[in-house]
Amino acid sequence: MPASSRAVFSTTTLNFCRSILGSAVLEGPKCEPRWKSLKQAPAPAGSPAKSDARAKRELIQRAHEAAKTMTLDEAYRALGVSRTVLHRLANEAGFFFPQRDKERQRREAARKAKAEQEVKLVALIRENSGKGLSRNFVAKKLGITSHYLVSLATKNNIDFPRRNDRS
Repeated sequence: MPASSRAVFSTTTLNFCRSILGSAVLEGPKCEPRWKSLKQAPAPAGSPAKSDARAKRELIQRAHEAAKTMTLDEAYRALGVSRTVLHRLANEAGFFFPQRDKERQRREAARKAKAEQEVKLVALIRENSGKGLSRNFVAKKLGITSHYLVSLATKNNIDFPRRNDRS
């Protein structure tokens, strides 16, 4: 429909609606250019922006005091803010939360256990690589996935050929 016929159609429709409803015709939404809605006036003195900045400074101060004696877990429970917010504030202000030795020892023990298990698996893979068994069979026998078996074999330079590559 050409632009001129659209204008005639909309004018005709508007006149018809006015004849039925009288002069009280409901108009549709008014469109404003996007740039008008994005303009922001500067914040007046005593505005929420200044109070937000003051609240943030106070929160940073409280978090800094908490960081002297508390871990991150203890601080976020005590201050009532999320761990993410505390991380961000600590990075912005340049302070750190101490870690407890129990947490570090637990993580270190888990790393050592995983390394020991990996060493045992590598030894078992070396034993079974020359027996003519398939990778999938050995993986099921060891209780691991075939992808993990392949990654261990390549990482430790174990020649474990595929079934089709055997001669």
